[in-house]
Amino acid sequence: MSEEEEEIEEEEVENEEVEQEEDEDVAEEEVEEKAEEEEEQGKEKEEGEEEEAEEGKDEEKQEKEEEKDKNEEEENKHEDEEKPEGEEQKKPEEEIKPPEEEKPPEKIPTPPRPPSPEHPLPDFDDEAGDQLTADVVASGLSLLQSTGEGLSQAYTKLTLRGKKIDNITILPDYRHLRHIDLSNNYITDITPLNKEPMSNIITLDLSQNRIYFSDLEKHTSLQIINISRNRLTDINENAFPHPYLTSLDLSENFIVKLNGFSSPKIPLKFLDAHGNRIIDCSGLNPNIQQLDLSKNRIVDVSGLSVCNKLQKINLQSNRLVDFATLPENFLDKCVEIDFQRNLIKDMKVLERLKLFPKLKSVHLKFNPFTKGLENYRIEVISYVNTIQKLDGKKVTEDELAASTERKEQRDEEEKQKKEEERQKKEEERLAKEEEERIKKEEEDQKKKEEEEKRKEEEEEKRRQEEEEAAERAEQEAALNPGAAAKKPAEDEDYEYEEGEEGAAEGEAEEEA
Repeated sequence: MSEEEEEIEEEEVENEEVEQEEDEDVAEEEVEEKAEEEEEQGKEKEEGEEEEAEEGKDEEKQEKEEEKDKNEEEENKHEDEEKPEGEEQKKPEEEIKPPEEEKPPEKIPTPPRPPSPEHPLPDFDDEAGDQLTADVVASGLSLLQSTGEGLSQAYTKLTLRGKKIDNITILPDYRHLRHIDLSNNYITDITPLNKEPMSNIITLDLSQNRIYFSDLEKHTSLQIINISRNRLTDINENAFPHPYLTSLDLSENFIVKLNGFSSPKIPLKFLDAHGNRIIDCSGLNPNIQQLDLSKNRIVDVSGLSVCNKLQKINLQSNRLVDFATLPENFLDKCVEIDFQRNLIKDMKVLERLKLFPKLKSVHLKFNPFTKGLENYRIEVISYVNTIQKLDGKKVTEDELAASTERKEQRDEEEKQKKEEERQKKEEERLAKEEEERIKKEEEDQKKKEEEEKRKEEEEEKRRQEEEEAAERAEQEAALNPGAAAKKPAEDEDYEYEEGEEGAAEGEAEEEA
C-alpha cells in the first residue's frame, strides 16, 4: 500500500471519529432539552395547582362576603319594618366628590437683568404674583395724620408684607403716604414710586423682593431705605441723591462695587451692605458712622480713608490678610471693630490696635493667628486696655489684671529686645569699621606692591633697551668699520657749525 493511500485512510478514520463525537454531543443536548422541558412542565403544573387553590380561597371569601351582605340586608329590613310609620327613614349619604385640583399659578417672565458676565446671577424659579388693588391697599393703611393746613386727615403709612404683590402701579394714587413697607413680595418694577405724588416718602422698605435696579432718583424726602435681599448687581452713580438720607440697607444682594451715595452732601450715617460680592471699600460716604461690609470678598480697606467719622465697622468674613492698609484718619473715633473670620496670619496685627484710643469692642476670633496663640484673650486685651468686650464676651477684672501683667512683661521683653538690637548694631558697626580698616590696609599694600612692580618692570625694560642698543651698535661696527670711524668726525663738524651759528646769534641779540 502506498503512502498516499495510508494518508487517505487515516483522514477517513479521523473524520469518522469527529462525526461520532458530534453525534454524541447532539444526543446529550437533546437529553438536556427534554429534561428542561419536563422541569418546566412540572413547574407549570405546580403553579396551576397553586392558582387553583388561591382561586378556591377567593371564591370562598366572596361567598362569605355575599352571605354577610345578605344577612345585613335582612337585618336592615327587619329594623325598617319595626320602625313607626311617622318616623322618616334615613336617606343614603351623598357621595363626596373630591375637590378639583387647583391649577398652579402661571410663572411670570423674569425681567431683564443687567449684564454681568464676571458675576452671573443664579437662575430664579419665580412664582407669579398678584396686582396691588385698592382693597389690598385699604387693608394695610394706618397712622392717620393731618394733611395740608390741617383741615383734613389721611392715612400716611402702608404696610403690606408677604402679600405676593408684583405690580404697584396704583400706589401714586395715594399721595399722602409717608411710610411704605412692601417687604417680602414679588415686586420687580419700582418706577411707580418715582412719580410726583410719591416724592414725599420718608421711609421705604422694599426688602426681600425681586428688584434688579434701584431707581429712586426723584425722592427728595427719603431718610431711610431698605432694599436688602433683592437682586441688585450694579448701582447707578445717581441712584441715591437724597439730601436727607441717613440710613441705607443694601445687604444680601449681588453688588460688586458700591456707588451712588459718595457725595458729602448726603448725610448718610448707617450703611449695611453685608452679604454681597464687594471686593474693596471704594465709593463710601464721608459721613458714615456705622458700616457693615461683612460677608463680602474684600481684600483692600484703603477706601476707608474717606470715612472721617466712622465709629463702628464690621468686616468679618472677608479676605483680609492684614491691617496694614487700614487708614488712621478715623481710628481716634472708632469704638467697635469686627475683623473675625478673615485670613489674618501675623500676630503683628495686634500692634495696630494701639492706634484705637477709644476702642471698646473687638472681634478677632477665627483668624489663623488666633489658633496658635496662647492666652488669646489676655494677649489681645493687653494691647488695648480700653476694650470692654472681646468677641462678644465681656472683659472681666481678672482678665484686665492679667493683661496688665502681660503688658508689663511684654514691655520688658521689648526693652530687652531693643537693647539687644542696639548692642547687635553696635557690634555690627565696630565689626564693619574693622573690616573696612583691614580692607583699606590691604588695598594700600596692594597698591604699594603694584607700584614697586611697575618700577621694576620699567627698570628692566630700560636695561633691556640699553643692551639692545649696545648690541646693535656692536653689530653695525662689525659690519662697517669705516662708517664707525667717519661718524665721530662728522659729529665734530656738526658741533663746530652749531657753535658758530650760536655765537652769531648771540652777537645779533647784543646789538639789538
